[in-house]
Amino acid sequence: MQQHNRNKENKYRDINSSSELSETLALFPIKNVEDLEKVENLIKAKQYLEDGLAKDLSRIGGENSVKITKRIMYRAMTNEVGQLFSFEGAKGKNIFKNLTLFSTIIKAVRLNAQMSDATDMDIVNTIKLWLAQAKNRLKNKRSQMNDEGEEN
Repeated sequence: MQQHNRNKENKYRDINSSSELSETLALFPIKNVEDLEKVENLIKAKQYLEDGLAKDLSRIGGENSVKITKRIMYRAMTNEVGQLFSFEGAKGKNIFKNLTLFSTIIKAVRLNAQMSDATDMDIVNTIKLWLAQAKNRLKNKRSQMNDEGEEN
């Protein structure tokens, strides 16, 4: 009887954790600082959410560590949020390397079977570049939208 109750508890915990993971994934890509703070608090409080996020993000795929890291960054946050960060907080920006999301991204890259030997430096350099270019990508996107609006 005790074993039956334990199995039942585990089943409910799995359903609950799956539901929480789905709710957390619904915040992606992170569109604002408030959602980033929600995600940070959730994955700090519940390790299984960080593991689940890493597993989900690792499925994005890519031919090499640079491509998979970039794809994960695009899935993780918008350029609007990315432009608020630099890896180490340069130019008064928020520090990305201190986020739990950073360690989740490292895990995600390494969980991909082809990238298990990716070095920290490979991943970090790609993240640094992605963050540094977020403002330019946003500016280019706005410029394209303005150009398309003028054509109509």
